[in-house]
Amino acid sequence: MQLRNRTAVLALGGGGARGLAHIGAIEVLRSLDLRIERYVGVSIGSLVGALCAIEPDSEKLHAKVNDYLHSEGFLKMQAKLFAVAPKSEASSSSGIFSWYETVKQFVGTRRKLIHILSRPSLLARDVMQHVVEGLLPDANIEDLDQPLNIVTVDLRTGSPVVLDRGPLREAVIASTAIPGIFPAVPWDDMLLCDIGVLDPVPSRMAQRYASDLTIAIDVCAGIKHKPKVKNAFETFIRMNEIAQGLMRQTAHESADLMIRPDVARVPWFDFTDSELLIGEGRKAAQSMIQKMWQNAA
Repeated sequence: MQLRNRTAVLALGGGGARGLAHIGAIEVLRSLDLRIERYVGVSIGSLVGALCAIEPDSEKLHAKVNDYLHSEGFLKMQAKLFAVAPKSEASSSSGIFSWYETVKQFVGTRRKLIHILSRPSLLARDVMQHVVEGLLPDANIEDLDQPLNIVTVDLRTGSPVVLDRGPLREAVIASTAIPGIFPAVPWDDMLLCDIGVLDPVPSRMAQRYASDLTIAIDVCAGIKHKPKVKNAFETFIRMNEIAQGLMRQTAHESADLMIRPDVARVPWFDFTDSELLIGEGRKAAQSMIQKMWQNAA
């Protein structure tokens, strides 16, 4: 397969901080004779997709993200994540499922656990609001330089919702609202949140818009071997991890090309080493291209 003079829709998956790898991968793809016609993002992928749909210059985009991640304001937001971050091996597991250990360590007693679980979310909206206001303009999705689709789910109906119009910042906050961790976002008569638990890589959605290629970037950690499952709730969490893994396999089958940055070792809440993550995205995209050249030879 050749990429020269081809057109592609990019499907950008969720994965928290690991999603910074999208930036490096897209930088490599932009350097080719490949026209990116649309970005389709879920969770952190929606944020990176929005950034790319606004800023065509990869160096400027890279600098903007790094400046923000090292700002005093973001470091305060990062501290909030670390304050409730899991200290165990669960920190490297997929998204929301690591938060069972977080809650156990954070609350300590059954009474506190019941109090926490009765709240709308573990963390307030201000964390993600600070991020999107620091990185994205106050604009509408339909007014961006490139087409962007932001994938969410409506908690009321259980249906996937693809946003291609309306306030950009609010749409990204909705797509990154991890269920139970950040509050869901009212949107018309819907209540939107992150669909990444069910659809971690939106390649099937991207395929609907593609006139030529669908290229997916998967930054999820994957399923690790778990020697012990201690109780009923851990069994439930483990089955959801497995379900997410199976959904990722389906997503891989829907893409013409898949880029898999090696970022599983980085906890999803840890944004401190942005250069490492961006570099891994760059490396993974270059590796994919090299394999294509070898296969074509």
